Amino acid sequence: MAVCPRHIIRMVPESAEIHVLCSSKDRGPVVRKICSVGCIGCTLCARQQPEAIHMEGALAVVDYKQPLTDETVIAKCPQKTIARRPGRREAATCA
Repeated sequence: MAVCPRHIIRMVPESAEIHVLCSSKDRGPVVRKICSVGCIGCTLCARQQPEAIHMEGALAVVDYKQPLTDETVIAKCPQKTIARRPGRREAATCA
């Protein structure tokens, strides 16, 4: 994380499952020219879940301190930038 020259790598909790899969802070038209799934800053997700998602400029950012389990934000995202990505699961143990 510290050595990334563009500062786009973030640590997220393993328990978090819903993520914004974009780091671009560019506005929508610029993002659309270079990426088909980048965040365009439409704010639909932040309006849907204001306690768990906020905008940093034109980029939606998850506040991992707040529980985000409502999958409607995934369905509402026009670019499909928000997705469910399960964290690491504990290995099953035999008794």
